[in-house]
Parts: sequence; C-alpha cells; structure tokens
Amino acid sequence: MFYVATISKEMSLVAKDLGRSLETMVKARLVESVEGSVSGKEYVIAVLEVKESWKGAGLVDDFTGDIKYVVAFEALVLRPVLYEVVDAVVHYVTQMGFYCTVGPLQIFVSRNFLGESIDYHMDKMSFISRDDATMEIKKGYGVRVRIIGIRYEAQKITCVGSIGAEFTGLVNRGFT
Repeated sequence: MFYVATISKEMSLVAKDLGRSLETMVKARLVESVEGSVSGKEYVIAVLEVKESWKGAGLVDDFTGDIKYVVAFEALVLRPVLYEVVDAVVHYVTQMGFYCTVGPLQIFVSRNFLGESIDYHMDKMSFISRDDATMEIKKGYGVRVRIIGIRYEAQKITCVGSIGAEFTGLVNRGFT
C-alpha cells in the first residue's frame, strides 16, 4: 500500500530562475507539482529526497529558451494492490453501500459485498448487523476492507472493496 519509490520528472525553468537559489526553486516546484498527484498507478504522498543527478544537466529548449531538467527523487507513494486488506475511514453512507478512504484513495463498498446479515437503516444513515446490533457502520467509523477492484484514471484512483470476508469489518467506532 505505502512504498518508497524513485520517480523521474522533467521540469522546465525560465532563464530568469537560474541563479544561486536554483536548487531551492527546483525542489519547491517539484514538491508543488507532484505531491498529492497521481503518477502512473500510484498517488505521490510526499517527496522524501531529491537526487543530485539533475544538477548541471539542463538542456535548452530551442523554441522557448526554457531550461529542461530531468529530476529524480524518492517519494512516499500510495499504490493500491488487488486483494490487499486495508484500514479505512467511512466518509459517506448510502443505501447502495458506503464510501471510505485511505489517504487520498477512495474505496466504495457495495451492499452486495457487506455480508448477508447487514442491513441499511435509513433513519440512522448506517448499516447495522442483524446478529450484533453494536456492529454499526456509519460516517467517521473505521473499517477493515479488502480491495477487490481498482480503476485508474488520469487524476485519481478509485477502488471497490468488500467487508464480507474474514478479518474485515468494523475496526473503530469513530475517527472524527
């Protein structure tokens, strides 16, 4: 789920940005442009370290005059893995299921994947177990979910989850 990955990104700087603060500017722009974004099949959570290999290796673009650098960096990334079990926080409950999140990753758990003994209660906006009335899933509660489907889009990653298997279900009664 969370990994440290080495990623490369091409960055362009205008000539006026060259100077003593070049290294600081490159790092600041890198952090601004990649943190919280999707890079391939993962979310970039935080830039941990910028590699030194980019220094002095800029190429001038013949048409714009910009200087282009390929900057390699290590980042903490969130990469969902199929069938992985994760702890998430419930954010929204509907009669069709509920949405929960792990950092920036949104997971939808359909009522079909909740198990047979769990019913939706419209008055409480929650799912409650018929077998154990204390087992209630509602906004702000922590759940353990198995990822059973992943969809990659240009700017976000969404998943489908299940709590109908062993070792999944309600974990905590409120993170809010």
